[in-house]
Amino acid sequence: MVKCYNLTMTKLLYFTLIVVILYTNTGCVDTVYAAPPASNTRVVNARITYYCGRDKWGSRVACPKTIRANRGLTVAAHPDFKFGQKIYIPKLKNIIGDGYFNVQDRGSAVTSRLASKGKAYVFDVYVSSYNELKRNSRKLPMYMDVHISR
Repeated sequence: MVKCYNLTMTKLLYFTLIVVILYTNTGCVDTVYAAPPASNTRVVNARITYYCGRDKWGSRVACPKTIRANRGLTVAAHPDFKFGQKIYIPKLKNIIGDGYFNVQDRGSAVTSRLASKGKAYVFDVYVSSYNELKRNSRKLPMYMDVHISR
């Protein structure tokens, strides 16, 4: 009985490992990164805005390999940042996830830098509700340092 259990657990472990490897190699990675920003990052001061799925688009995103936006993971960014690129916003740590996000969406306000009046990049962070959007917009600073992985 013990050998059968160990064999089953081993098969389950291998299967889980294969699924994780296949899932993370899809391009728009839906994983959260716990390590601090590496030295291969650049830091920009950017305008941070928030959006939720209340409009006609819902939680759909522009990244072809991601189906829906996820709170604490999805951010809309300028086309200078490719889909799947990782960014870290330290001031959002423990407020919206752990502060690590993946570029998975675009938007006209982000692309035109409307919120910053053309002076800085705009990162639009996905949140789960309109109340959270309003709360973050009122309580958090408009401009924050953003660590962008290369």
